[in-house]
Amino acid sequence: MMQSDADRLVMIKESDGQLVRVPNGEFWAIFDKQTADVFADPAVESRQPELSSCRTSDVERLVLTKDDAVELGRETYRVKKIEDDGTGMSRVLLKK
Repeated sequence: MMQSDADRLVMIKESDGQLVRVPNGEFWAIFDKQTADVFADPAVESRQPELSSCRTSDVERLVLTKDDAVELGRETYRVKKIEDDGTGMSRVLLKK
């Protein structure tokens, strides 16, 4: 069974999704904060903040583009890169 856009929104909200504000409106996404494990030996994990799951339809509807401001609560980020996974979902890489 194929997922509808409404199904995707329910999944995001049920997975601790957050309301995201951008210049052209708002949408729901799953936000993954920046991590850094400096005590790991030998590997060091480092990941930039990202919207790991959001609907591609929201990205397109709001004309989200590189360097747009993204507000999550009191924090503001900028869009670094948008990756459409081809299933109706996208990942948005962020930078401070």
